[in-house]
Amino acid sequence: MGVVKPVFKWAGGKRKSASKIVKVLFGGRFGANYIEPFLGGGAVFFEAAVNGRIGSAHLGDSNPALIAAYEAIRDDLATYVDCLRALPAAPNVNEYLALRQSYNDYRGANKWRRAVLFAWLNKHAFNGLYRENKAGDYNVPWGARRWDPLMSAGEYRQARELFGRYVAAFHAESFDERNWPYGSIIYCDPPYAPSDTRQSSMFASYQAKRWGQAEREGLAAWARKQSERGCRVGISDRWVESALSTYRGAEIHPLEATHVIGRGNAKHKVGELLAIYEEKT
Repeated sequence: MGVVKPVFKWAGGKRKSASKIVKVLFGGRFGANYIEPFLGGGAVFFEAAVNGRIGSAHLGDSNPALIAAYEAIRDDLATYVDCLRALPAAPNVNEYLALRQSYNDYRGANKWRRAVLFAWLNKHAFNGLYRENKAGDYNVPWGARRWDPLMSAGEYRQARELFGRYVAAFHAESFDERNWPYGSIIYCDPPYAPSDTRQSSMFASYQAKRWGQAEREGLAAWARKQSERGCRVGISDRWVESALSTYRGAEIHPLEATHVIGRGNAKHKVGELLAIYEEKT
């Protein structure tokens, strides 16, 4: 199948660094039980799956519309694409705002409609961002883009094949500290630790529920516990002192990523780390 491109644009996505993350995280392992509780665009899952690293996967995210969209792609792709094609391919600002309001109005009411609108907004919003205000409403402005779902049909079909082959279950829920079976490979890509600049700190605040230092420390403690139970856990974060301190005791691997965010499609290089927790025998 070769390289599989994520079907949704996602801030902080790992498309360019997925190959290195998979090599470090999986080592020589193939056919592993794979867990990813902060799925987002799923670049690491796609890279691992297409290279035979995964035997079975549990994929989760706190954004229920994102998970509903992935389930729709897996379960009824033809109808999903038909529904997307019924929406404007080149919306004006008023059409965009009306459908954005519909997306917010359907929260918790119509899973299928919200999954359709999620994909449409991902293609037509400014920079493909996903951002919620404190009330939980999606509030990204119009992006003045044209998109026909048939342009993404190949990516959707590839995703459907990999979901059907490898995904045991999707989980539309916030991260929880459950235990996973011995030998599992777990990858976590939570909102990043803040830096000194407002722009590169935005990754911590795209949804109404914020992710802060207390949550980061809880994740690190959970990762240590899972490693003691025989799992191998990887956590991505920004290369800053607070994150290095949080993951002290883990095996730290440097990464570098370029993210497009903010006005003018400006590209920003962000120093990143991959913290690996594994009990040494």
